[in-house]
Amino acid sequence: MARRRFGGDLTAVAWGVTTVGETEDLLYLAREIVGITVWDSSSAGEQVTDLLDGAAQELEDGIIAVDDLGSFVFYGPDTTPETTELWLDAGFGGRQLIVASDLGPEVVATTARVDEIESDLSDANLSTLSSTVAGHTSSISSLSSTVSGHTSTLSSLGSTVSGHTSTLSSLGSTVSGHTSSISSLGSRVTALENATLYARKPSGEDYGSTSLHDDNDLALSMAGSATYHVGGVLRVLAPSGTDLKLSFAAPSEATVSFAINGLSGMASDGADDIIYLYSTGETAVFGTTSGESRALHFHGMVRTSSSGTFRLRWARNTASGTLSVLANSFMYAHRLDIT
Repeated sequence: MARRRFGGDLTAVAWGVTTVGETEDLLYLAREIVGITVWDSSSAGEQVTDLLDGAAQELEDGIIAVDDLGSFVFYGPDTTPETTELWLDAGFGGRQLIVASDLGPEVVATTARVDEIESDLSDANLSTLSSTVAGHTSSISSLSSTVSGHTSTLSSLGSTVSGHTSTLSSLGSTVSGHTSSISSLGSRVTALENATLYARKPSGEDYGSTSLHDDNDLALSMAGSATYHVGGVLRVLAPSGTDLKLSFAAPSEATVSFAINGLSGMASDGADDIIYLYSTGETAVFGTTSGESRALHFHGMVRTSSSGTFRLRWARNTASGTLSVLANSFMYAHRLDIT
């Protein structure tokens, strides 16, 4: 038996959903809360209490907590087969699916094995097999002419030829079956690879205009008719009062609902943070102070109708100062409707 690790990565957050309209919901991040329980089903089911914390110490009654950033890490139950999916209940009226965060190497190994199988099929010399079968047909025709006067022998040979035909048909069915299996496996691997999208800024980017522009790096290619949980962190540097304004470009007819946490616009040093409830097509403004870097956190949901690019757009809010979005700012999207 073995335990799988849960949390400890960018998706390890506890969140709830609040209805803000007839067709829109707001996803919000929970921070510094205790009393989160773990279950084996999205509803009803049994509570899982055989859990360890990040230091491999037993969690009393299987209760976990999130830190001041809304993150957590724990080890799941000791089971065979290993448990890779659990449900969190943070008291928000519903349960949240969480998948083991240490599955990455196994997915990579599966992808490599699929590549090997496809390579083996590509190397199979089907042309040689076809020529061999054609050669047998010619030999049978020649033999039939030679023994035409020997009715009994020819009848026996006919039975043998009939047996070869059945064998070749069986071989064709076997090859067809392998092709179908490989195609199905390839489709599944592709779906898993596309389930989580990720973009990171390898270096900082400066911009000196008050007109919104597309970020050079923070863009994700989303599928059509899909639902994504989206989140990220921006690190911003500018003098006090320069401020950052931002928006998100989404595929046609997509709906976007975010909660964005950052310093209030036109803020002085030491001012309070705000939480901005962002909807499709809006522009939000956040403060900058004293040339020190500030962090903006955003989490929410995107529902697409058609496929396209989801991208961060930003500019400085006032005409003065230099605004930079720093290296290692990132965003991710995890598709929720993959089965």
